[in-house]
Amino acid sequence: MKPGIGQELGREVGRPTARGITYVLIAVAFFSTSPVLIRYAAPLSPLMITFGRLLVAALAVFVMTRLLRRPIELSRADLGKFALYGFITAVHFIFYVSSLSFTTIAHSLTMVYTSPVFAAIFSAVLLREPIARNKYWGIALVITGTAILAGFEPTMTSEMLFGDLLALGAGMTYGLYSAVGRRERGNYPLLTYAFAVYIGAALWSLPTATLAIPTEITLGPVLAIVALGIL
Repeated sequence: MKPGIGQELGREVGRPTARGITYVLIAVAFFSTSPVLIRYAAPLSPLMITFGRLLVAALAVFVMTRLLRRPIELSRADLGKFALYGFITAVHFIFYVSSLSFTTIAHSLTMVYTSPVFAAIFSAVLLREPIARNKYWGIALVITGTAILAGFEPTMTSEMLFGDLLALGAGMTYGLYSAVGRRERGNYPLLTYAFAVYIGAALWSLPTATLAIPTEITLGPVLAIVALGIL
């Protein structure tokens, strides 16, 4: 999951367009491979996977800027804000990747997909955007669906519950990122914004990654992390 890029590509004023829907479908297709690749990279710790994924993503965006000849220019006054966005993104990925070590893919993705609820709430609190009446129905449906999923789990354990809470934290931080990052959409080009956020998140996650460096790293998990970062 790469916060911001899918939202930027699919954003239109007014009603959704065919192009926006196509971008959403492509993003969902890419995101659906994420938990499988994370499991494949599982010999490495979730902290290592998170750092590697964010670093590869930053490098991939940087290469795109070079190929398209798009400069990366950030205002010095905005560095603090981008440090905050990077921190939120790092926490989101640490929670999400770690959750898959404790709970099922279905549970993890369901909890992460509560992010629109948190995005609406944070937008109302931080950006003073009113919550439309139809969004209340959406929020109610998300909460009901999540409760049903948890209630019908026959093998719920304390470990799975911990994983679910991590995934819920990932959904919450993604919703927070979506809210606070929206104000920058008109200030910076997409690739500049994405690179600044990913490289910041990679730097934030680096200290935790050094706590779990394995004695041996094989090619398979490395390729999985590269695929995660690119997709």
